[in-house]
Amino acid sequence: MKKRFSLHFHISTLFLLVMVLVGGAIGLLAYNTISKILLQSASDKSEAKVFQVSSNLYRLLEPPEIAVKLLANSAITDALTLSERMKRLGLLRQVLADKGEIAAVYIGYESGDFFLLRPIRTDAERTKYNAPPETHFMIQSIERQGATLEGSYLFLDSTLRLLKVDRQPDYAKKYFPRQRPWYQSAIKDSGSIITPPYLFFANRKVGVTIANKAENSRSVVAVDIELDAISKNLEEQKQTPNSKFALLDGQGFVIGITQDASLIKDSLDGSGRINLKQLNEFNSPILTQVFNVFSQKSGSNDFMDVVEVGGEKWEVDIHSFKVPGQSDFMLVSAVPQIELLAESIQFKNDLLWAIALLFILMTPAGLFLASSISKPIKFLAQETDNIRELKLHESIYVESRIQEISTLGNSLKRLKNTISAFTAYIPRDLVTSLLRSDDGIQVGGESRYLTILFSDLKDFSALSETTPTRELLRRISSYLKLMTYAIKEESGTVDKFIGDSVMAFWGAPTLNPNHAFHAAVAAIKTKRRMLKLNAGLIQEGNMPLVVRIGINTDAVLVGNIGSEERLSYTVMGDGVNIASRLEGINKEFATDIIISHSVFKEAGERLWVRPIDQITVKGRAGEILIYELLGIRGGDAETSPSATEIILCDLTSKAFNFYSAKNYESALAVYQELIEQYDDGLAKVMASKCQSHIES
Repeated sequence: MKKRFSLHFHISTLFLLVMVLVGGAIGLLAYNTISKILLQSASDKSEAKVFQVSSNLYRLLEPPEIAVKLLANSAITDALTLSERMKRLGLLRQVLADKGEIAAVYIGYESGDFFLLRPIRTDAERTKYNAPPETHFMIQSIERQGATLEGSYLFLDSTLRLLKVDRQPDYAKKYFPRQRPWYQSAIKDSGSIITPPYLFFANRKVGVTIANKAENSRSVVAVDIELDAISKNLEEQKQTPNSKFALLDGQGFVIGITQDASLIKDSLDGSGRINLKQLNEFNSPILTQVFNVFSQKSGSNDFMDVVEVGGEKWEVDIHSFKVPGQSDFMLVSAVPQIELLAESIQFKNDLLWAIALLFILMTPAGLFLASSISKPIKFLAQETDNIRELKLHESIYVESRIQEISTLGNSLKRLKNTISAFTAYIPRDLVTSLLRSDDGIQVGGESRYLTILFSDLKDFSALSETTPTRELLRRISSYLKLMTYAIKEESGTVDKFIGDSVMAFWGAPTLNPNHAFHAAVAAIKTKRRMLKLNAGLIQEGNMPLVVRIGINTDAVLVGNIGSEERLSYTVMGDGVNIASRLEGINKEFATDIIISHSVFKEAGERLWVRPIDQITVKGRAGEILIYELLGIRGGDAETSPSATEIILCDLTSKAFNFYSAKNYESALAVYQELIEQYDDGLAKVMASKCQSHIES
């Protein structure tokens, strides 16, 4: 029986619970109101943040764009030699000085010449290029000398004084400016262009190039902007310490992120272009979840929602925008709600303390009220026990100002008088012995004609030794789920799972006159569906699973087997053992599904089968004929046999007729035909048996 508590306890608990619920409701309402205000404020800030980020991005890209337009109209685009270009270094240096995000400024000439100026800001860069310690700028030059191109690195100090010249013959052989995407795009366009992100040739960093065709149309001026500058700009816009910001290009690739991580994948494609990462490739659970949710959305790119990751809720905003004259972008922001709602959470905690204090102060009053109500009811309960035990001589006086309790007391008094009078007509012992009796589940069973199925996986022991436990469980669970559904669809009962084995039966507890046929259909469905499961395993690089099934029909004991402590509705008997043995015999005959002759007698006219052989089963006298099940006659597309399987049935039946008549030479000829045309495993086994009979 369930444990019961006194009315005093219930009333006290109810009183205190009401106080907690009322206080909690008030606190929750206030908390939700404040949370909505804060979240709405955060949502309002999100649009402003998009505008701010887009403005910052525009300010990041606009000055370099203006610079290349100015340089495109300058005399340096007409300079034919390195010395002429050196005379105009001041203008290039000014471009680098104005914007620290610019990694390099350069000109590609129609002749194949190239002239680039980049700042050298760190000792690591000086070491990389073997530059003098005083180096502040570096020129990378390709100059045509007659029929050849000569490459060189020139190192300059802060005043543009030449410090050192390094000849770089390989540089001119490897770098062809006219073949670069920035040159080819700009030379075809009348205005400035911006390239997709790519890996810079010189410093192997990721960035974009802004380029503009010169006024003379014989050269292209360009500047490089590293994506690190975009990520740094985003870092400054974070709303809370753990906020995540990411800037995506029009194809969904990340070009800036508030995370110390590389934007490119580990490998490059053959064209030299880089493979940028997407949100799900930064080892960040929230960004991965945002990628998964956003990938399922359709229509507008704009998206606002609450996403939960690892029990933590995040406010996620995705807004698309376009910088004038440039490409489409998307800004992704993910902010932990716990940080957005810090003020609200503090208010909630303060309110909880106030409710706890009120709870403590009101508890004595609640206990007193509960006692005053429950005491008379306790007396009435005791009076009820007296009546049940026929202690009619004992009387308890109950007085209460509560009308229902007073009415109940008067009713019990009249009931006691009535029962006291009633005992004059009915013996007291009989009255006290009247009890309701409920029979529980009884141990036992009955004999019934059923169909039993056993299945097992081929080479499961070897598979379990070479496969990690979790992966093994995943594969076996997929197989067991598949088979369970097939059995359920055909009204079968799954008795138990024994490792990778399944035991099922048909015809109990519900009677089923077609139990043998339904078992056969379930077996064929399992075999067909294993093909799809194995296709997925093979695609993953795993070995396929091969299921072997044995089916037998026989009279067995079915019912609740066990003890009162533990029962199991199962089947027992020799027919069960035969079904298990048939499953194992598949290995001997290279088959998948073996049925006994009793199954064939019950449903053979509706099955596509081929006879195998007469076998002796351990524990049973005599031999039984077994068959391989290949399909269902008149079945649907899933259970019908293929044209090849129908031929196998016909030819095997022909061969078996010869074999049964001991005409082993003729049987061998047909089995050999099956081997040669279809490489049939069963035919190989039977051909070997025929050969043994012929030789003996």
